[in-house]
Amino acid sequence: MSHKGWSSICLCWLFVCLSLPSRVFAKNFEIQVHGSETVAPFRTMLELHTNMALRGTTHTVDEVLRTRHALHETIEVTEGFTPWLETGVYIFTSWRSGDSWQWVEDPIRPRVRVPES
Repeated sequence: MSHKGWSSICLCWLFVCLSLPSRVFAKNFEIQVHGSETVAPFRTMLELHTNMALRGTTHTVDEVLRTRHALHETIEVTEGFTPWLETGVYIFTSWRSGDSWQWVEDPIRPRVRVPES
């Protein structure tokens, strides 16, 4: 596929991602700081993020489950599309003592940077 073809696909994908409700881009459980480099085109990066809330709520309030000692596992899959565009998909899960693993959400994170050229 030509450079122009990839650029058109990437711009369409960016438009679709930016048109999604803001909840899709919400982060749960963690703060991430990304470097300035993006994943290389046609490459996939797989990461596992783990954290635990040592302090937090101890009871369910207004349908929000307790957070104290909750373990969170997040799988992140990031695909590079161009030297300046990547998209990550997250699979957020949570576990609390006495409960089973629970799916939380699957947000999508597009990321662009200014090309070096």
